[in-house]
Amino acid sequence: MPILKERATKTVKLKTIEGGEVVIYTSLTAADAELMNKLQIEHPITAPLQILIKSWNITNAEGIVLKITPGNVGMLNLIDVNYIVDESGINQGTFLAPEPIETGSK
Repeated sequence: MPILKERATKTVKLKTIEGGEVVIYTSLTAADAELMNKLQIEHPITAPLQILIKSWNITNAEGIVLKITPGNVGMLNLIDVNYIVDESGINQGTFLAPEPIETGSK
């Protein structure tokens, strides 16, 4: 019997934050694509990353692990952003969110 399993993840060591590690999903679900379409209106760059990142060990100055929010994700260096996207495999086209569907009459 076919079983729907938890998706695979991968741990990525960040290049610009010493000791920084991010656990990312290596695929997106239909629900992810739907959420991404909704969030990309306000957060076109950070929304996909926020959905891709399952967890991380990035903390504030007090040592408290930061939540994965558009603001915190937006503080990542673009070197790390590109590395995360490359390592996830979503930039290969198969996992990209589809264009939003227009609804209503014109």
